[in-house]
Parts: sequence; structure tokens; C-alpha cells
Amino acid sequence: MYSGYSLGLFAAALVGRWLLPDYGWRPVVLVGALPVLFVPTMAWLLPESLDFLVAKGRGENARRLAARLGVPVPAGSAPRETGLGWRAVLGEIFSPRNAFATACFWIALFMGLLLVYGLAQWLPQIMRKSGYDLGDSLLFLAVFSFTSAIGGIVLGQWADRFGVRLTVTLSYLLGAVGIALLAFKGSIWLNYTVVAIAGFGTVSASLILTGYLAAYLQPFVRAAGTGWALSFSRIGALSGPLMGGYIASLNVGPEWNFYIFAIVAAIAALATALIPNRR
Repeated sequence: MYSGYSLGLFAAALVGRWLLPDYGWRPVVLVGALPVLFVPTMAWLLPESLDFLVAKGRGENARRLAARLGVPVPAGSAPRETGLGWRAVLGEIFSPRNAFATACFWIALFMGLLLVYGLAQWLPQIMRKSGYDLGDSLLFLAVFSFTSAIGGIVLGQWADRFGVRLTVTLSYLLGAVGIALLAFKGSIWLNYTVVAIAGFGTVSASLILTGYLAAYLQPFVRAAGTGWALSFSRIGALSGPLMGGYIASLNVGPEWNFYIFAIVAAIAALATALIPNRR
């Protein structure tokens, strides 16, 4: 499901490659705003959480939805407290038994979104500084995004088979290697391959990690706890483009962008590896 984000980024890169050289940036922004028109329809079609339906005593609705989705109905368990305020949510996710796991998730997601938004924002510009034209630079972003979408599907299957924590950790490490190798300019096809490895590892890992967090949390704090984690990770999303801009302002070689982003991916891998087993 989360691969839709990467497919959207892939489509944006192709649209930008088509429109930017001849028409400038304004048509690109206009096309990017069109999906907002579909939000009301998507919100109406999106099914409710099975856990929520069971917790609210809407068992018949839960059974019909579970039958349609082909999944079992979760065991009925009423939440300990309804309408939890933010103090209660933070008290639960930062309780002694959850605090370390919460810190690991937050750090990993922070670093993951820093990578996603930093590379998505600056990859074309970095490749232009490396000597490629605008069209090829946008194709690098398209390859990066497309392989991240494929990675989200493939890694999801591997996570089900080998475990989410191991899969995400190794994925971030693979992404770190791919990003670091971009610092060494080779042929354009070799660089496409390395960009594909970087996209497969970094963005895909962040997509899978978000789903892992939702499954890790108890149902009565799942929505709020995930929201808090993603809100914190958005600071990383803001920091990625800012960090790329700061590095560019230092007048150093473009390879330094890749070195630093590779370190960020390695930190995300470490934080994921340290997530304790759920008790």
C-alpha cells in the first residue's frame, strides 16, 4: 500500500522531465495538485480498521469487512480507555516497557524521512552538479522512485517471511551502500543501477517501518501513537531538504551529499536493529 507514495514520486519525475524543459515549473505544480480532487472519493471508499470496529462493538460490520478482505476478525478486546488525550498516549508509548522501542522507532523514522525527502528534493540537482543534463537528472529520480515502489512490495513479502526488523535493517544498510557508491561517478547505466539500489533500500525500508510501527503498538494507542511518531519524523522530512541545501552552500563536491546521506541510512539501520521484540 505504501508503495503508492513512491509511484507518485515516479510519476512526478516523469511529468517534470516532460514539462520542465519547455513549459517551466508552473504546469508541473498544477499537475501535482490534481490528485487532491480524488481525496473525498478515496476517503469514502477506504474501509475502517477491523480493530476499531471490534472495539466499538460493531462486530457484524467487522465480520462483513473481514470476509470481503479475506482476513480473520481480530479477537474482541475493549480498549482500556477511550478518547485518550495526548498525555495518556505519551504516557503509554513512553512507559518503561515501551520507551526504548519508541525512541528507536522515532529515530529510524526521522532518519528515514530525512533520506526520502532529502534525496527526492536534491537528487536531480546533485546529479546536475555531477555533469548530467536536466533530463537525465530527472530520470535518476524516476529510477530511484520506481525501484522504491518495487522494493515496498518485495520487502513486504520478505518481512512476512524473515521478520520485519531484520528486513528493514538490511534494507537500510543496502541503501547506505547504494548512496555511498553514487559518490563515485561511473557510466550513466552504472549510476542508474546504483540509484536503483539506493531507492530500493532507503525509501522501501521507511515504508515497511511505518507499517511495522502500527502493528507494534497496542490497538488503543495505535492511531495516536503512529500519529505522534510520524509527526516527529516530519521534522526529518523538513531537515532533509534543508541539509541538502546547507551542504550545497558549502561549495564542496557533490559526493559529500552522498556520504552524509549514507551515514543517515546507517543510523536508521542501527535504530531499527535495536528495536526490542514486542512483549
